[in-house]
Amino acid sequence: MGLPFLWFFSAKEIRKISADADTIIVNSTFALPAVGLAFPMHGRKRGGPVISWLVHDTITSLKQRVVAKLGAHSITRAVAVSEVTAASVRPFVGTVLVQPNGVEVPSEVVAVKHSQVPTIGILAVITGWKGHDVLLEAVALLPDVHLDIAGEVFAGSEDFEAALRERASQPDLQGRVHFLGHVNKQDVFPQWKALISASTSPEAGPLGVLEAMAYGVPVVATNHGGAAEYLRDGAGILVTPSDPQDLADGIRRILENPEQTAQIIAVARERIIEKHNLVHTRERMLEVLS
Repeated sequence: MGLPFLWFFSAKEIRKISADADTIIVNSTFALPAVGLAFPMHGRKRGGPVISWLVHDTITSLKQRVVAKLGAHSITRAVAVSEVTAASVRPFVGTVLVQPNGVEVPSEVVAVKHSQVPTIGILAVITGWKGHDVLLEAVALLPDVHLDIAGEVFAGSEDFEAALRERASQPDLQGRVHFLGHVNKQDVFPQWKALISASTSPEAGPLGVLEAMAYGVPVVATNHGGAAEYLRDGAGILVTPSDPQDLADGIRRILENPEQTAQIIAVARERIIEKHNLVHTRERMLEVLS
């Protein structure tokens, strides 16, 4: 069953179930064509529901641009979770608003457990563009550092995970890389000296980065997408995408400079409290979507 058929079938269902709706929220870029088919004249006449597109994908690929163009005519407004994501959808939608993601803020930062072996972690689904392979090469340059890979394999990325495990078994990494599968962040954050976001493509608004900032875990992330917005001005370490050496240097800065790291943790947590506290962002998100 091809995508065009699915879009056509979904359009009929959307039209049926939304007959009396005041607001429709589109939560997936690849749902846009179906919405466009359901409301082909929505942008050209008055009346009908408000159709809001919650944008948590930065539009960078040709496939994404084509899909956006197929359905954007039906969208009343797009609500993006970061400025970089908003910029990527402005060519398709007339009204684009920015409302950042939010996370729960614990009352206190985590107490990192003392360990003779410094451990860092990545908390993300395992798929190619998340940059696990780049991170392995960076850890290979840090012979005393252990890495926890937390997260399940994304469907279709089984070969990528197998390649990661093969690389982790090589002599320069053997015994230092641990595949944890799905975990609760509360269980792993106290074990980690830093959280790494190594994505090779820009993420709209990585929640794992915000969660680490809220819990007092310093973040090293690639310098693009939402992570770059979250961590700028001293809230984290930003490194060049797809550059193992620069990533290793960023990790080393966290591990070897405790005073600087303490300052990063303080700035990051304050930013979460001011801009990304779920108590406030949830209400604002509902307001702008509806």
